[in-house]
Amino acid sequence: MCALKTVVFVCTGNTCRSQMAAALFCDNMSELYAEQVMACSAGLMAHAGDPPAANAVLAMAQLGINITANRASNLNAELLENTDLFVCMEASHVEYLRRAGVPAEKLMNLDISDPYGGDLETYLKCRDLISSKLPSVYERLGV
Repeated sequence: MCALKTVVFVCTGNTCRSQMAAALFCDNMSELYAEQVMACSAGLMAHAGDPPAANAVLAMAQLGINITANRASNLNAELLENTDLFVCMEASHVEYLRRAGVPAEKLMNLDISDPYGGDLETYLKCRDLISSKLPSVYERLGV
């Protein structure tokens, strides 16, 4: 069996994109690889403890994925040190992590616009775009 790999989905506030991305990633991962990869999400400027955005919850619920218990958290030193792959939602997140000393080979950009404050349709489009880009994350991790 392969060593456990850690992937962190990163956005700004950790209430929309990265929460949906981590949940979709875990939901779509085969059971075989679920034991090989640990996924979570974090924000660069999150208000720790905030619940996911209401429309993010609704968008995920349409797929039968419940994220209501999730809470926002900030990227911390432990995650910076122990993560194999940071999947960033936009280029500014990649740049922030690069400046924090994260090697380029540990950074990936999905180029997903922030739906924060948008209507449900905006969140559904965001969710579906994230979902369409997840195969590249699995490929990058080798799972």
